Amino acid sequence: KMGNGLERQLSFHKQLSGQSRQHDDVRSPTQSVGSHDNGSNYSFEKKREVRERSSSSLHRSTSQKGQDNFLMGGLEFVKTIIARIVSEPVQAMSRKFHEMNGQYITRMKEGIRELMVSADNQGQILTFQNVLQNRSDISYDVLVKCHLAQLEILVALKTGVVHYLHLDDNISSSDLAQVFLNLKCRNLSCRNQLHVDECDCKLCVQKNGFCRECMCVVCSKFDNASSTCSWVGCDVCLHWCHTDCGLRESYIRNGLSTTGTKGTTEMQFHCIACDHPSEMFGFVKEVFQNFAKDWSPESLCKELEYVKRIFSASKDIRGRQLHEIADKMLP
Repeated sequence: KMGNGLERQLSFHKQLSGQSRQHDDVRSPTQSVGSHDNGSNYSFEKKREVRERSSSSLHRSTSQKGQDNFLMGGLEFVKTIIARIVSEPVQAMSRKFHEMNGQYITRMKEGIRELMVSADNQGQILTFQNVLQNRSDISYDVLVKCHLAQLEILVALKTGVVHYLHLDDNISSSDLAQVFLNLKCRNLSCRNQLHVDECDCKLCVQKNGFCRECMCVVCSKFDNASSTCSWVGCDVCLHWCHTDCGLRESYIRNGLSTTGTKGTTEMQFHCIACDHPSEMFGFVKEVFQNFAKDWSPESLCKELEYVKRIFSASKDIRGRQLHEIADKMLP
């Protein structure tokens, strides 16, 4: 059920969106390190860089008056359009998309992108996402039959990933539908099939779109970083965590050593997915041994900063020594 905010959006700009019913119906369209082997032997796959490009193949005509209305209305008109897209039946909205030409759809996508990246409108985007999340009438069969631009917008809004508005490679309606339904990873550089191995950790069982291959167990976000200490991994369930998130939430901390002398401590990453502690000294050592030779001086400094921060509170001798070495190497 829509909140009052959306109801107001639906009634906003009735005259602006066109005097006739035809004009009123015109609406807009529409990361992380690699995996590693079991045990402590980590491997890192470099992720593909996500690129942006505007594209459209539609040739149906939309009235010049409708396009002028969009330009005059600005972001407020875009909000009205989005409100209709996320609330009206998908099939009915798809018919309206078929009445739009490519130029009109491109303009509308750009308006939606501008709204999504605006910090001032994040509350409105969350409202739209909640509406989509609570709709039980949107199935796979419904999605694959709707207009492609409409589907791209639905996926972009639900996932919060603006790149779906400007896809530069052909992603099928089937793939987009699976992303919308949390059956495939929303990260364009991953697109891993979710829930295939039925991981029973506390994150994966929720089936809310979390991908263990590329997303942080703390913030559920992804990026294109690879071959780096900016991510730490669990050597049991193979889930990953931003080092920044792990340090901020104290998931990277001292713990009783699982391999050394009984009673001694070591810096560990305590995975919130499976509660297993993974020691950090060996992890950092392997990252440097495998990838340091390819780092630029600037990248090396960033990695040393991470090492310094990871072991800043270390109580064991090795950890303290590593912290001191990293500190001395930094300019």
